Amino acid sequence: MTAEGSLLTRVRWKIVPAEDEANWRRALARLSGADVYDEPAYQRATARHVHGQAYAYVAEAAGAHLFHSFIVRPIETVGNKPAPRALYDLETAYGYGGPLASARDPDFLKDAWAGFDAWCRAGRVVTEFLRFHPLGARKDFAHPGTRIWRDRETVVVPLDGDDEALEAGYSDAQSRNLRTARNAG
Repeated sequence: MTAEGSLLTRVRWKIVPAEDEANWRRALARLSGADVYDEPAYQRATARHVHGQAYAYVAEAAGAHLFHSFIVRPIETVGNKPAPRALYDLETAYGYGGPLASARDPDFLKDAWAGFDAWCRAGRVVTEFLRFHPLGARKDFAHPGTRIWRDRETVVVPLDGDDEALEAGYSDAQSRNLRTARNAG
């Protein structure tokens, strides 16, 4: 499922398999905010777990870059029937993902995502599920057609300091659970 293309010679794009670590890392190096969930090894491991293949969509125009990693999986059934033909879905790897970009310009993002749309249409991709990283603005780089809703809170707990300082920030219920666990050994 690899491909390359350009749109009006303005946006150049390509699909990079996670096995192509050199090109994957080169694309990530142009962006800030990447973490372990963006690593090709993590993507490959997650893809194996869900029986898919890990790829990244990489787009560039006038020095602006977009990177979006995802896992491609075949859709085997629709409801309780076999899929009528070869169709695919995409999802971000388990954990915190979503696209990274070096520019927030809506025109760049619209044009950059157009190549992704073309690739999805040609590859018979019908849907995508994204999990956005909570510590950053990755949702700001999402495809213009993405519907976003909040699923749950993410709690950040700083782990610097001693146990007493950490426990002082616990809720009453968490403190009771901790005491119960300690008393149980």
